[in-house]
Amino acid sequence: MLMHLLFEQAVPAIPTIAPVTPEIDSAIVENAPEVAKAINDAIPQIVGAINEGIPALNEAISEGLPLVANAIEFFAGLSILCICFVLLFRILLHVVWGLFSRSIAKSKGYTGGFWWGFFLGTLGMLFVALRPDKNLTAAIDRLNDTVARLQNNETTREASSAGTPYTEGMNRCAHCGAQNERFAKYCSECGKDLREI
Repeated sequence: MLMHLLFEQAVPAIPTIAPVTPEIDSAIVENAPEVAKAINDAIPQIVGAINEGIPALNEAISEGLPLVANAIEFFAGLSILCICFVLLFRILLHVVWGLFSRSIAKSKGYTGGFWWGFFLGTLGMLFVALRPDKNLTAAIDRLNDTVARLQNNETTREASSAGTPYTEGMNRCAHCGAQNERFAKYCSECGKDLREI
C-alpha cells in the first residue's frame, strides 16, 4: 500500500495499465530486500567499469582534441578565404557595372556615370541609360537649324529677287555679320552658336 501511495504521488499524470492491488503491493514489499541486494551487488561492478573506462575516455579525448582543433582551424581559414573571394568578386562586379555605366553615359554625351553603376549596380546602369541623349538632342537642334537656314535662304532669295533686302525678323551673327532667322541657334554662314551672344 505504501508503494501504491508513493507511486500515485510521484507520477499522478501517468495512468496505470492495471490497478495496483494489495497483492501486488505485498509482492513488491516482499521482493524489496532482494532487489536492494541486487542493486548493492551491481554498484561496485558499475563503478569498476566506469573507473576502467575513464582512462580510455581521457585518452580518446586527448587524441581527438588536436584533430578537432586542426579541423576548426582549417574551416576558419577556409571561411575567411571564401569571404575574401566573395568580397573581391563583388568589388570586381561593381567595377564592371561602373564601366558599363560610364560607357553608356559617354555614348549619350555625358561625362562620368561610373559611380552610378559602381554603387547602384544594375539600377545605376538603368538610371544612366534612361537619361536623355545629349548627342541626339544636339543633332536634332542642328537639323532644325539647317532646316531653318534653308528656309531662310529661300526667303532671302525670294526677297532679293523682288529687289529689297529681307531683314524683318532676322538675327545678325556677332562673329561674321550674316543675317539668320530670328529663332536660329547656329549661324547659317560660319556655324557659330548664336546663343553665345
